[in-house]
Amino acid sequence: MGLSRPSSRWNSSSERYSHSPPPTSLTPSSPSFDSGSGNVTTTCRSCRASPDVCESSYGTSSLLSNVETFWRTLYLDLLGHGYMLRPRYKPDWHPSWWQSGKDPKYCEDGLPPEHHAVIDAQRVSDGKTVAIKVVDKLVNPYEVEIASSLGRKELVHLPENHCVPILDVLSGPNDSDRALLVMPFLARYNHPPFETVGEVVDFFHQLFEGVQYMHHNIVVHRDITALNIMMDPSPIWPELFHPSAPWMSRDLKHKAKHRSRTSHPTKYYLTDFGVARKCRPVNQQSLDELLEGTGAVTPGSQQSSQLSDPFSVDVLQLGSFIFERFLQVYEGLGFMEDLVFDMLNEEHCERPTMEVVISRFDGILRGLATSALRKRLRPRGERVSVKCFRDIQHACRSAWYIVRGYPAIPTLAPESKGKKMERAFHS
Repeated sequence: MGLSRPSSRWNSSSERYSHSPPPTSLTPSSPSFDSGSGNVTTTCRSCRASPDVCESSYGTSSLLSNVETFWRTLYLDLLGHGYMLRPRYKPDWHPSWWQSGKDPKYCEDGLPPEHHAVIDAQRVSDGKTVAIKVVDKLVNPYEVEIASSLGRKELVHLPENHCVPILDVLSGPNDSDRALLVMPFLARYNHPPFETVGEVVDFFHQLFEGVQYMHHNIVVHRDITALNIMMDPSPIWPELFHPSAPWMSRDLKHKAKHRSRTSHPTKYYLTDFGVARKCRPVNQQSLDELLEGTGAVTPGSQQSSQLSDPFSVDVLQLGSFIFERFLQVYEGLGFMEDLVFDMLNEEHCERPTMEVVISRFDGILRGLATSALRKRLRPRGERVSVKCFRDIQHACRSAWYIVRGYPAIPTLAPESKGKKMERAFHS
């Protein structure tokens, strides 16, 4: 696969996307009627020229960011490997709004990707949507090795393995310092939002289980943040949403419909192993091998030059994520406070290991009543009127869940814990 090197700014962290066109706008105005030919035409809002004149002067590449231009150069190479990017990245792409007169943000080919290093694609063999990530091996030299090791086909069926599966690894002989990781298309862990305490408890359990699995394989993630925790969208989103408009259908014609986690349990995944490392057990490491993580706001002494146990850094980051994204945001999760505060201990040697975290968590769950788990997850500071209305809605929904026999804590069926992702490897 011949990967051509992108422009110097393709991987800049400052790169930003916008639905707005470049300074010379190619966005058409309202259609106008040509009395001579009897045809409806469109004109550029900026120069009042027809689309074909605009294209000959500026080209469709002017509508793409530097990052998108990089993906456009890979379109044919990826197609040769069985992965088709969206029409926006075809070499002969003509924006649909040039003829329709629509606002580009309402056109399927008018939306850029959400992330500069990851793009969605369709696997030609079966039509499945996948995600493709470009990895700069000079910046993250161990990502391909670690991700491929933890996410290989032989391991994805393990229920305790929550590392994102790696379906394919592509590399170009002319660009050996870059690789492309092909993964299942995943959604943000909180899209749609959690509804019950039990759904959050299931989420916590899967996170703890996944980090423990990595530690058992002597791997530390070192970047456990909200951006790197995803979920399998297929149980909850029967009609997959548009990758760049997560609440809309793929064709942007209507809102995408979703189901609850209680009735349709899903699996959560850890992603992005760019700063992950394989380590020896702590008692066998020298001081220069005790590496700080990069993804969490570390308290007190962690901001100093003091080195810490890398496995405990994962514990710290996980505790920080739960504290900032859940305990500070929602009511009804006080049962997690003691455990989370211990995970946030400034002294790394005082933090619990993941084995202890899971053991204590299981003990906490045994003391929770089913009624507490079925409670609505209420945001802090919710207005009384809104709270009453949503509580009534939730009571009706909970009654339906009970009648249907759905457990308070969503539980994946044994077949769903890994077999579905294992089938994703088959084209």
